[in-house]
Amino acid sequence: MIVRSCGCLPLAVRIAGARLAGRPGWPLSALRQRLDDEANRLDELRAGDLEVRDSFDRTYRQLPDDVATAYRTLGLLGPLSMPGWVVDAVLDRHRSETVVDALVDVNLVRLAGTDAIGQLRYRLHDLARCNAREKAGGDVERHALTRVLGAWMSATEQASARLPTTLFSLTSPTAPRWNPEGDTFGLLTADPLSWLDAERESLVGAVRLAADAGLTQASWGLAAALVPYFDLHCRYEEWRHTHQIALESARTAGDLNGEASMLRGLAQVCLYQDRYAEAEEMLRRSRAIFHELGDRRGEAISICGLGAASQFSGDRLKALGYFRQALSMFLAMDDTSGEAYARQAIGRVYLTLQDLGQASRWLGQALRLAEELGDAHREGCVSMQLGRLYGLAAESDRAMRVHEHALGIFETLGDRHCGAYAMHNLGGLQVVNGDRSHGSDQLERSLAIFQQLGDRSGEAATFQTLGELYRSAGRTTLAQEYLHHAHTLRRDLREGAGACAR
Repeated sequence: MIVRSCGCLPLAVRIAGARLAGRPGWPLSALRQRLDDEANRLDELRAGDLEVRDSFDRTYRQLPDDVATAYRTLGLLGPLSMPGWVVDAVLDRHRSETVVDALVDVNLVRLAGTDAIGQLRYRLHDLARCNAREKAGGDVERHALTRVLGAWMSATEQASARLPTTLFSLTSPTAPRWNPEGDTFGLLTADPLSWLDAERESLVGAVRLAADAGLTQASWGLAAALVPYFDLHCRYEEWRHTHQIALESARTAGDLNGEASMLRGLAQVCLYQDRYAEAEEMLRRSRAIFHELGDRRGEAISICGLGAASQFSGDRLKALGYFRQALSMFLAMDDTSGEAYARQAIGRVYLTLQDLGQASRWLGQALRLAEELGDAHREGCVSMQLGRLYGLAAESDRAMRVHEHALGIFETLGDRHCGAYAMHNLGGLQVVNGDRSHGSDQLERSLAIFQQLGDRSGEAATFQTLGELYRSAGRTTLAQEYLHHAHTLRRDLREGAGACAR
């Protein structure tokens, strides 16, 4: 750990060794703890005439102004690797390769490899980063940091706009953006999931970086822009983490729009993980703030959340009222995507009420809108509900086809959560139709996903279905175990639909 804190730099390792040699009573842990603190690390790496800071300072004094500016600003960006275009944003110009090369040539920056989308990535030497941060802190670096965060925002918004799960995403209209010359970001994000996968850690870190710098709108705007990606890939912990950071920043700054947006996003995570009371509290506050600000779309999205929380808590008539209210707001705004969601949600409530006629009507309308919009994800969600409807109507072959269609959509889009619900429904139908082997395989697969994602209602429903399957097959002990798990999970959950509230 001591060598790692020295960044494997020979001079730093030599100094650390000299300090330990001159203090024979020191345990290794004493120096290690001192070096753990990045703010004071360079102070610790000094022994007699030897000093790491002086070595970096001599190099720094030889840097041209633009290279020195890039060095200082990169020191603020943390230990993660970064693509070369970040320096373009730092200097507010294009094609800054010569600046990056200059930093590499003097061993302040090193090439960290090539990422999955072919970008060269760079990283400041750990001790150089400490040195650069000491020299930063002025207006020049703050403006440069704002541009870097604006670049992350622009690129993330372009990538997220190409993902299928965008309904609940909100934006920070006044957060700064920065775009490179031409269609650089468009080309980088042509494969949005690959780009987001490559930059995920940097983007999560950027939310914290913005909050720590007091750039509140950049913090919550970037957190909001990441929602479609987190939603599609079920990255609920990172979703919660970034939103909580940005929420605290918004509250400190008195940014009501940011507070409402982050509360709405956090509430969605709670809905997916069956924390309905917690979700409802956040949604009520979010709705009230959006109403106060006159943000009709934000208010309608919050109302949809209240509808989902009510439905999953068992109050279906209350849910119906919320969804109808949201629908009228989406219609007034001519928001066809919101309208499709609201019509599907109303159909879903009627389905749980066993009113198959009304369910068919509303779900059919939602499916037509999804097809007109070219919204494959919404089509999958509606198809899954229609599959349940056909199953209740004893049209098992039709139900199987629709569920298979829905599952195919979710697997193509990479949505494991909604895909797990389609698997559960399809597996249940296969069991009913006598194909117990394939049915139990689908159910076990869906169970594993629900457990990984923390969806207790989906997990409970699957344990129940598997328990009943094993009981009918005469496997009494296994059946009792599964049914007991279902009962235990449901003690804290009221009867309701699953948590795929899309």
